[in-house]
Formats: sequence, structure tokens, C-alpha cells
Amino acid sequence: MIMNRLLFIVMMHISLLLAFSLAACQKDGDMHDLSGTVVLELREHAPDGLRKLGLYAETREEYPCLNFEIEVDYTHTSDSRHIHFLGVKAPRICLTAIGPARTFIDLGEMDEGAHELQFMLNEEYSVVNLVVTEDHVEVKMISAHPEFLEFKEHEMHRLADNHAWGYIHAKSAEPDKEVEAFFQELWELGAVEETLDPGNYGYFRVTEEAWYYFDHLHQYQPQNPFVVQFDDDFSQLIDLADEYSDHFVIVLYDTQGSYHHNQQ
Repeated sequence: MIMNRLLFIVMMHISLLLAFSLAACQKDGDMHDLSGTVVLELREHAPDGLRKLGLYAETREEYPCLNFEIEVDYTHTSDSRHIHFLGVKAPRICLTAIGPARTFIDLGEMDEGAHELQFMLNEEYSVVNLVVTEDHVEVKMISAHPEFLEFKEHEMHRLADNHAWGYIHAKSAEPDKEVEAFFQELWELGAVEETLDPGNYGYFRVTEEAWYYFDHLHQYQPQNPFVVQFDDDFSQLIDLADEYSDHFVIVLYDTQGSYHHNQQ
């Protein structure tokens, strides 16, 4: 009986601690000042089949909940684009882990040429030109406050429209087919393998050690990534991936926002 009572008391204390920690996040669920540095990364995405540029932003400061969000007001005219960092918003429900506050800013379609971006952060203006060409985007700092605003890199490579990429891994330790068989059929379809230098390619980043695929606020490291040039219809790649669905997980993407997972 005494042990049961002690166990009950311990469990009550644990429940109260969890409730208080959750309530702390909910209580702080309004806006907080954004006082530190915001780090920006150039991105590209195609949510509706149209290629658009974007910015992933995260704070250098870390917060007690993983899902703190940077609040941004974004407006644009024909001449310039204005990005006002309003503050940091705590979540109503806390994902209990330490991490930066984050957001994704959809800049929309941007024609080739120079585009002015005006950032307001901590009551200070920073002005940046994005120089957009067919094969890259370059960041040119016009007037900036590096203590508040920082770009992870000043250039993003742009893939041509005929690029597709993905990853492949076996469903079992000893698959009946070899992964080389998939790639052999891929080359027979007319796909041409491309080797990329390290850098930011908008949809993913290549480093000396690994690849990282972007998904708005998240990124992940796939097994056996690949990128190809393919001038025919994306549906042919889908059909090929599905032929190997019993043996391999194959996920495919292209620059127009097409996506296929052969296990779904």
C-alpha cells in the first residue's frame, strides 16, 4: 500500500511538471522580440508547377521548443520587396527540444535581372540585391547589418528544367535485384548522370560528405542520392521506379515540383 501511494505521488509530480512545462510554452504563445542574428538561405521550390524563389530563415539563438516560429510581414511592388521580421512566436504546444526559430518566405516568381530586397530587423534596414540568371542566383549586399542579418552563402546554383533527382535504398539487407540494374535501365531510358560540385542547388545542398534535401522548414539526408538530366516525360521515371517497388524504395523529384514515392 505504501509503495502504491509513493508511486502515485511520484507520478503526480511528473504529471505536474509536464503540465507546467507545456503551459509555459502556451503561456508564452504570443510574440517575443527578435534580438539576435537571422541566418538566411536561398531556396527554390515549385508548389504549383511554377519555379519560385524563397528564403529559409532561422535564428542563431536557440529556444526551449523546437517549433518556435519567426513572424514575418512580406510585401512587394514592381520595384522592390520588403521583408519585416516582426518577432518570434512561441507555439501553443511545445515540441520539447532545443532549436532555432524558423520560417520560410516564398518570394514568388522572379524574372532574370536584379531584384531589390529590403529587410527590417531590430529597427535597422538592410538592402540586398538578388541577381537572378538562368543558372544561378547571386546575393549582393548593398547596405547590411551583419550583426543582425547573414546569408549562409551568396550564390545558389539553378538546375535546368530537364533535371530530375532522387534517392534509392534497398528494402531488405539482401535484395533480389542489384541497384545497378535500376541505373542501367535509367540510362537506357535516356537519362544522363550528372555530377555536381558542392553547393546550394535550391532544392537541395551538396557537400563533400553528403546531400541534404530541402522541404521548407526541414531538411533530411537521403541514402544513395542521384541527379540526372532527362528530356522525356517524368512519367517514364515513375514507371521505372514502380517496377522496382518490391525491392527498393525510390523517391523522385523534378524542378517543376513533381514528386513520386514508389511505396505510396
